Amino acid sequence: MIKSFFYFIRLIFLQKHLIVSMAKREVATQYVGSLLGFIWTFIGYTLIV
Repeated sequence: MIKSFFYFIRLIFLQKHLIVSMAKREVATQYVGSLLGFIWTFIGYTLIV
């Protein structure tokens, strides 16, 4: 169980560039043409945390 967890964490670390690029594309397509919406995405997440 623990071995599979570390394997999962390792995969995430190895694919971090892919994950970041997919997240950027998702945010860009969701708020296309809206700078305020793009900024609000990050403000909303920081308020939750």
